[in-house]
Amino acid sequence: MGSYRRISTSTANQRYSPIVLLDASEGLHFLWGEYVNGQPQQASYSYSADKGASFSASASIPNSGSATLYGPQAMMDQAHALVYVFGTRDTGQMVMTKSVPAPVLQVTKSHSGNFTLGQLAAYNIDVYNVAEAGPTAGTVTVTESAPPPCQHE
Repeated sequence: MGSYRRISTSTANQRYSPIVLLDASEGLHFLWGEYVNGQPQQASYSYSADKGASFSASASIPNSGSATLYGPQAMMDQAHALVYVFGTRDTGQMVMTKSVPAPVLQVTKSHSGNFTLGQLAAYNIDVYNVAEAGPTAGTVTVTESAPPPCQHE
């Protein structure tokens, strides 16, 4: 039998209507509604890139100007790695939010100076999540092979 994992560390609010979506890269997208002071108030979201071993910090889903989003639901756009969240506002209107973007990791490599054959070389490798991308969770591992040595005649 499996073990339970905590997705949200907040204990102030009650949760309802949990939804789990699996994307093409086996990322898990979690969505749920939250009660604040006994009233449904917001939808929250968290992401796991490692099959539930760790989760991103939970984030509130904006819902088109209304403080309340009842019965949140979600659908996955696999082709664009987007999650769309929809539900009913306190006015009774059905609304859909902007999508929850997936993380978009970028890698940059750099070095300074020129290298000669047999000389030790140092490269800098930076990994970052681009601005306005979705949350990441867990360890990010980068594997890079050194370029082949230059052949001089």
